[in-house]
Amino acid sequence: MSEDPVHTLRYHSSRQEIWRQYWHAWARGLWRYPLLMGLLVAALPAARRGASHLNVPDLIGTAVATALAWMLFFALWPQIRFKSAERTVSVNPSGWTTTIGELTGARTWQEIREIIETSGTIGIVGCNGNALVIPTRAFDTAEARQRFLTDIRKWHQAATFEHPR
Repeated sequence: MSEDPVHTLRYHSSRQEIWRQYWHAWARGLWRYPLLMGLLVAALPAARRGASHLNVPDLIGTAVATALAWMLFFALWPQIRFKSAERTVSVNPSGWTTTIGELTGARTWQEIREIIETSGTIGIVGCNGNALVIPTRAFDTAEARQRFLTDIRKWHQAATFEHPR
């Protein structure tokens, strides 16, 4: 019986790939968080003072301003934290590990929410919403990319089946 493969990739990310991944996350529901924060921040003063002191224009203005501020933060944060140095990613049946310079990270497949393909990248999205974005250029061939994708989907599915969330 053959042993499961380990895939090791080396590549540099681009800000554009991170930006596209952000908008993909936005379309899949990330927009809810700034909206929720806007509503919560606007409702706090009204809740403290009571409904009789409710000022609807102030409530709406606060909600919109807060939501816009959070939207800006959510859009800029991945760009601020962007690392252009070479990244090494290794995946195996247990999960993935990555190294960028002195920084390291790891996740098990149980900690992964989904695996997505979008705009020439493979996104391994954690339960916390952070994503490991792997560009097509990280692979020597289309076959190597497909084999990688098949393996990680198989490992993720097996982990999800064994440990449902």
